[in-house]
Amino acid sequence: SISVRNFRNLDAQTVAFFGPATVVIGRNGQGKTSLIEAIYLLAQAKSFRAPRLADLIAWGGEDTVSVEGILTTASGEKTVRVEFGGGKRTVFLNGNLVTSAKGFYGEVIAVEFTPDDLQLVKGGPSGRRLFLDRILSMFDRTSVEMLVHYNRALKHRNQLLSARRIRKRNLNPGSSEDDFSAELDPWNQLLVRYGSTLALRRALLAQELSADFMENYGSLANSSAIAGARAEEVHLQYCSDYLLEDAAAEPTLRSPEELLARYDSTQDRDLRL
Repeated sequence: SISVRNFRNLDAQTVAFFGPATVVIGRNGQGKTSLIEAIYLLAQAKSFRAPRLADLIAWGGEDTVSVEGILTTASGEKTVRVEFGGGKRTVFLNGNLVTSAKGFYGEVIAVEFTPDDLQLVKGGPSGRRLFLDRILSMFDRTSVEMLVHYNRALKHRNQLLSARRIRKRNLNPGSSEDDFSAELDPWNQLLVRYGSTLALRRALLAQELSADFMENYGSLANSSAIAGARAEEVHLQYCSDYLLEDAAAEPTLRSPEELLARYDSTQDRDLRL
């Protein structure tokens, strides 16, 4: 069952589900997708269609949203509650406050598919990375930690780049280029440390998904192929500057020294961007 309060356009209510499959039927704007979104929130503590938690709060209601689910899983019954308000998100698992992403992800497994998922093909690479990261987070909790550390280091490095950009506009820039490189170096090292692990895990996951991807695509594309035509083949591969470019081999990481040198060589470009 799932209970919602002040969530989207749904009235405060508890909805119970029975059987292996549930079909939700209703008029446009009645809240079908909001219900699916609430269920997904219990697995990822975030929405699949709203980048800001504030967007999930019902208009004219309270400032705090609550979504709670009682789930039967292979390891027993679990209660998950996600609350947010005032820019803060709180997650409870079986009544206990969850204090880290590692302690939450993977407790509930959920996969959503909506028309927006066409952006996996049509959109930019960031959406595809996010797709892989969400899969990894559900099955490998250490990947969640890696993501947290990587994104934190990336945020600090970008803040340094922005601050340097502002200083260079002033008549007295303050610090030398050598000083600035020394400031960036610790964050570059963290990006290499955590980014390498993430890149390798994404590549291995893409490799694991590739066989199913090829088989399913083949069943769709070749079932209607013209007789005598050559069967279409498709491959799935994760490409990253962290990895060597030999596509035929197993995913192999570049050395930390080479990766650090790459960050140093792109410093001027990163400043401009």
